[in-house]
Formats: sequence, C-alpha cells, structure tokens
Amino acid sequence: MSISQTKQGQPERRHEPRLPSELAVRIWGCDDRGVRFVQEAIARNLSRSGALLTGIQQNLRCGDLIGLQYENREAHFRIIWVRDSRTSLKIQAAVQRVGPYECPWKAVLGEQLTAK
Repeated sequence: MSISQTKQGQPERRHEPRLPSELAVRIWGCDDRGVRFVQEAIARNLSRSGALLTGIQQNLRCGDLIGLQYENREAHFRIIWVRDSRTSLKIQAAVQRVGPYECPWKAVLGEQLTAK
C-alpha cells in the first residue's frame, strides 16, 4: 500500500493506483428513501476495486449497495462516501466493488496500464 499526501495534507491510503478515465455507466439501487432508481452516471478515477461516480441524481447513503453496468459487464458496489458537489457533477459517490463480480472496466484498465 502506498501512502501519499492529499491536498489537505492528510495521508491517502489507496491500495491500488487510480486511472483518471471517464466512463459512461448505468447504476441502479434504492435511494435514501427506499425508492428504486436507474440512471446514467460517469465513473472516474478507476481502479480494479472502485471508482468515483459523478452525476448522481438520487440521495444515497454510505454503506448502501448499488448495481453498476459498464458496456455488457455488471458488478455490485458499496457506497464508501457521498457528497453533493453543488456543481454540474451533481452528487458524487466513492464506491468499492463487492462480491464475486469481476471489475467491469478491467479491459480499460489493462489498455491504460500497458499504454504507459
């Protein structure tokens, strides 16, 4: 695990590198009121185990599970943190992959890692 400094001077504890891509994904789950939703979002800062989702229109809670589809691959993710950006990015959520699912953007990560 490499520990680098964040902009606020706090240690950053990422176990794997993040790649600054932007992928259109479909997410689904239940919002903070228990209402089901399906919507498009953008996955950024990708790793094999997680991403930052932006453009979310529903209020979500930390610890909730959502489904995510990229192209024809699906996986389940746990919400790690959520914040309203109060910008065009709308609600942002950091997510971590759970369960036996393969990373849905594995091919993209492979292409970017070999391109460097």
